[in-house]
Amino acid sequence: MMPKKEVHFGKCAVCGVEDRLTLEHVPPEAAFNKGSMRFSDINHYFDSGRLAGELAHPSKMRHRTSRRGAGGYTLCQQCNNDTGAWYVRRYVEWSIQGMEFRLAGGSSLSLPFRIFPGAVAKQIACMFASACGAGMFEANPSLRKYVLDREAMGFDAKLRLFCFMTDPRSSKTRQAGITGMLSLGGPSHTFAEISFPPFGYILSFDSEPPSKGLTDITFFSHHHWRAYREMHLKMPMREIHTYFPGDFRTGAEWQAALDRPGP
Repeated sequence: MMPKKEVHFGKCAVCGVEDRLTLEHVPPEAAFNKGSMRFSDINHYFDSGRLAGELAHPSKMRHRTSRRGAGGYTLCQQCNNDTGAWYVRRYVEWSIQGMEFRLAGGSSLSLPFRIFPGAVAKQIACMFASACGAGMFEANPSLRKYVLDREAMGFDAKLRLFCFMTDPRSSKTRQAGITGMLSLGGPSHTFAEISFPPFGYILSFDSEPPSKGLTDITFFSHHHWRAYREMHLKMPMREIHTYFPGDFRTGAEWQAALDRPGP
């Protein structure tokens, strides 16, 4: 007897309608997101008080494994089909170029991209909907219109989109919903993050991003989704070694922090 398939019902992260949800890969499967993936829920480590010790020894951390890449049941069938047909191909083209530059060591130079920036930005917005949950588009209706209306360009001025390349020395990938970060004596940051080779993205909400020097690609959203452009972009590299959103310490910096004696 064949086992029953698990059925997922909930609110679609894009349109907001209660419906049967389908698996959405974040980033798209063809953008190097396939095969077995290991995930860890950082909230477990906050609650248990074991975060520092277990992050220092990743093999001891509790993980769940997916054989279908990173993602989740976040979109209704209609939104999954529509956004996939409209935007995914152009996003994959952007990712392939990024991976070629990443493997070649490109970082501080202005790299030549041949892309459809409007379609790329719409797919990134769709990815953040899945990463953050349905509440994000409910709170930011300009993003919902931007994704569902192919002809729409631009979104709310309080929203800014930043990009970087994930350094090949990175040991983690990261998806984080809307996060607040406070700095003693400094500015606060409200943002969401998706970091998966070759690119990482920060979507900031009425604040600066948590790291200086990231490339602001908000202007992608002001291009029509069918508009082709050749452009040079300066792409900084950032290492990802922890599950903390906005943490871009190098491997050596993170290890030094773990080795530092406590008070």
